[in-house]
Amino acid sequence: MWRPDVDPVALPTLGEFTPSQRAILAACVELFADNGYAGTSVRDIAARVGIKSASLYKSFASKQAMLDALSDLGHSEFSRRNITAVLSAGDDARDQLSAGVRSLVVVTCEFPRLTRIVNSEVRNLSPIAFDRDQKARLQSAQILRDVLDRGVQQGVFEDADYSAVTVLLWGLGVALAGWYPYSVDVTIEQLAESYADITLRIVGARPAAQRRAATGRRGR
Repeated sequence: MWRPDVDPVALPTLGEFTPSQRAILAACVELFADNGYAGTSVRDIAARVGIKSASLYKSFASKQAMLDALSDLGHSEFSRRNITAVLSAGDDARDQLSAGVRSLVVVTCEFPRLTRIVNSEVRNLSPIAFDRDQKARLQSAQILRDVLDRGVQQGVFEDADYSAVTVLLWGLGVALAGWYPYSVDVTIEQLAESYADITLRIVGARPAAQRRAATGRRGR
């Protein structure tokens, strides 16, 4: 049963879209996530919105254009939050990594269906949107690598397999998108902290709670 505190058609702020386009994209989020892009017809989308199929083309040139728009929305929202989180975390690589992971968890839990679409429908993007998707993924991976490099230089991370860590975190995020909407008795904040602590353990750093406890003991 879908969690009542998660909007089943949640999307990031859609300021650049008209109300009609927003309604269409909301319908696409639900249909593409549940039935797949290939399993959803223009007629299905129009029926969900409550308009005729021909009317869709006044807002989007094609079904693929709708998918391209969703992909861009998902990547843009994650990139914005991830960069802001890392840059605001201070100079300690442990704090930067934790902040980046928390942003991944929060975005995933707030937009679970969008997350699934962005990660499962890459093959159906237009060539331009595919290129944009790949650049966004490379940017995200580079930010993570820079943080891990910084942690090794600071002596707080072990020298890990960066590619494996990147794939692991992305995989955890995709799995979370399928699980969280149906979970009970757990909050986004709890999951974000748990994911951050687990990630720190993976790279050989102490979780934040242990560091705070150690700092407290030294202070006494």
